[in-house]
Amino acid sequence: MAFYQRYLDIVAEYNRDKDEAEIQRVFEKLMRFYDTLDQEEERYIREGLENEDQLAVFDLLCQNKIKLSKADREKIKNVSIALLLMLTARKQEMNSLRDRASAQAKLKVAIINEMLAGMPDEFTQDEIIISAESVFRHVEFVGKIH
Repeated sequence: MAFYQRYLDIVAEYNRDKDEAEIQRVFEKLMRFYDTLDQEEERYIREGLENEDQLAVFDLLCQNKIKLSKADREKIKNVSIALLLMLTARKQEMNSLRDRASAQAKLKVAIINEMLAGMPDEFTQDEIIISAESVFRHVEFVGKIH
């Protein structure tokens, strides 16, 4: 029994040293990655977003609001993500935006509807329409969604 316990102690000690080395290696790798991030990348990560496209839409939706609660910020982040998912799904329509006024109108309505469904209550309908126009212009100007 003593032999078996000593065996378990040796295995545990080996694993503990291995885990510490692995933790140190992963931490150093993470720090090197963090050092390579530019400010916008750091910001979208801090905001809990996945990429700069989401951050850009988030910024457009928040541009006229100085003080937002944490809950409202989360709602806007969720709307930003949902908008980009919807726009990605409707990418084909976006290719013809310059050609067809009806495609533009449909996409604007889709953006407004997505925002109406998820934006914080403190946003007025006029503010949502203005923000939707900003998002539409951004997508039209950038011309691509990742």
